[in-house]
Amino acid sequence: GLGASSAVTDNDRFINESRVTLDKTGNEDAVVSNEGSITAKESGLVGFVAPRVENSGVITARLGRVHLASGEKATVDFYGDGLLEVAVGDEVKHQLVKNTGTINAQGGTIALTAAAGRKLLSSSIEVDGALNAQTVSEHEGRIIISAEGKNAVAGNIAANKNNGNSNVASKVSVGGTLNAEGKNTGEKGGKISITADEISLKSTAKVSSKGAAGGGVIHIGGEYLGLGSTPTARTTFIESGAVIDASASEQGHGGEVIVFADGDTIFNGLIYANGAGILGNGGFVETSGKARLHIGGAVEAKASGGGAAGEWLLD
Repeated sequence: GLGASSAVTDNDRFINESRVTLDKTGNEDAVVSNEGSITAKESGLVGFVAPRVENSGVITARLGRVHLASGEKATVDFYGDGLLEVAVGDEVKHQLVKNTGTINAQGGTIALTAAAGRKLLSSSIEVDGALNAQTVSEHEGRIIISAEGKNAVAGNIAANKNNGNSNVASKVSVGGTLNAEGKNTGEKGGKISITADEISLKSTAKVSSKGAAGGGVIHIGGEYLGLGSTPTARTTFIESGAVIDASASEQGHGGEVIVFADGDTIFNGLIYANGAGILGNGGFVETSGKARLHIGGAVEAKASGGGAAGEWLLD
């Protein structure tokens, strides 16, 4: 695997510990950037940590983990199953994770994250390239895009929202492709999660967890009714032209798609959660906004064979 960070640790600790803590911070405006091609051995880790992290090249880690994290300090577990644990101090004012290239982690996990900080002036994740974490046999892919903020707090704990943990609203903008499909017979779609205070799917965004044997799970701005531990958004905006698909393509049930915000949800795109085959049921779709819900888009969650039609919840 490969770890690149603007923070450092002692040589002895790096050599002797499987969980490496990078706690000696570097420049608060530091950048870790990839413009080339990085390939990890199967099941390996590629991890970048800095206040500003950018990828315009190609990163590949089949059955492994690719984690681009905006932060100042990090704990890296090279041999475990966890992702990077990242924190940001008071010196960092601007955070950015930006992907205009291609990241491949078939059967593995891709994570783009930004930690919350009390003195931040800006915190954003921009995805205009391609994130590919397709299912490989029984290994379902995962894509996690998470920018902690004032409303989108760790664990979705209500008491921690808007209490000073972060000085700025975090933002996630997706204009590229998020692919966690299971294309081969017997494969199900994977899991995709997008969380931040303000979430925007541009007109060019394509988010898919289609599966030959069943659709996957796509959560944008929260879980069902905003419950659970997934951080909830303050506003979620799905532009016209954006496509979200958690359908079954051969034989199986449609998946689950949640679009949620504690404030305004504006949904103008297209969502598919269709079932397939003789017994394939349509999936479950929720588009909810606690303060305001605007619907200008369309949802399809049908059963093409003898299964039951799906459900669309508007709340």
